[in-house]
Amino acid sequence: MKRIQFFCVAPLLLLTGTLSADLVLHDYLGNGEVVVQDTQPGGNYWVWDLTMLTNKTYAEQITAIAGLGTYGNIAGGWHMASLSEMSGLWSYSGPTISAAFNPVPPGKTAGPDYIGRYDQVPTGWPGTHCTAYVLTGGTTKSTIGSSLRDSDTFAHTTLGAWVTTDAPVVPAPGALVLAATGLLSVLGVNRCRRKS
Repeated sequence: MKRIQFFCVAPLLLLTGTLSADLVLHDYLGNGEVVVQDTQPGGNYWVWDLTMLTNKTYAEQITAIAGLGTYGNIAGGWHMASLSEMSGLWSYSGPTISAAFNPVPPGKTAGPDYIGRYDQVPTGWPGTHCTAYVLTGGTTKSTIGSSLRDSDTFAHTTLGAWVTTDAPVVPAPGALVLAATGLLSVLGVNRCRRKS
């Protein structure tokens, strides 16, 4: 009887989990390398602070992104977001995105506007990449895949980049030790059984 109840409740629990998708901030290392986790199915991790990549051309942004390594305790794979990845992020409201990507400058109550390149060349515009923005407070957000674009050689104080990865969180060293110990104990048990 308990199994039947579980199988009746399980789909409801899964459904409520997908309905409560959100953008969640994490500082896994406690060092200010904050990442945003998109909790919807297939969601990625995102670099929280778009201003890390301002004042850079497209090529300079790509170089800087390649140097992120395990930023935020994520197992690498950082790249400039694609059109489909941006579409997933843009499924959230402007205020939700603004609240998640909100490095509030000291002495201010609101963060800056969030303007960044993503890795999509607009049709008929070689040498440019699409941009997407959310204005302070999320009052306005651009349309993804629209004709908003900037030259690849353009660098500006407000133009960052949307950076994402689908890599997992790096396991804590303690977890690795526990896993190895567990594996060794299982192997040890098997060896003892073989000897008897």
